[in-house]
Amino acid sequence: GGDTSCKYNLNLSHHGSWVFIASDHQALVGADVMTTTPPRGGETPETFFRDFQQCLTSDEWAAIRLCGPQGDNALFRAFFVFWTLKEAYIKAVGIGLGLELSRLEFQVPQPLLLGKYDTTSDRQLPPECLHVGQITMFLDGNVRNDWSFEVGEIDSDHVVAVARGPLSDALPDFRDALQTHKTNKG
Repeated sequence: GGDTSCKYNLNLSHHGSWVFIASDHQALVGADVMTTTPPRGGETPETFFRDFQQCLTSDEWAAIRLCGPQGDNALFRAFFVFWTLKEAYIKAVGIGLGLELSRLEFQVPQPLLLGKYDTTSDRQLPPECLHVGQITMFLDGNVRNDWSFEVGEIDSDHVVAVARGPLSDALPDFRDALQTHKTNKG
């Protein structure tokens, strides 16, 4: 007989009729999906954003405002890119909304905020693509290069984000649940 080890980490999110699942066998993983349409019956971005002022940093709000010339839908989309990135991270580490979201700051190129994923041109790529490697996260002002983030769309009205990071960042109880389970066969 011998020992076999397995690790399995997955995360899911749902919004409307969509369910989005991400998994990784070597890292923490978090996923989030949100609609990018105005959430409360035609509410303006400024009215909607008032409820979330403390959740994003001043630089994130500035990046959202830079999308304003593209219209209200672009403002909502940019906001939900940041929101899904933050949700994906807190779900990955197992803390949920117990973390003050303004402790996290994401730097996202404006084309990604606008859904133009080919950052070398104005060409829009298919929505089913996820885009990695262009997003930087700071936690309490410190860059976290050991985390990677992907952002994309399921369709033209839903943005998704995936976060992947080191197992050591999980909360202790969550880390215990993720430990390798060994079974003896024999």
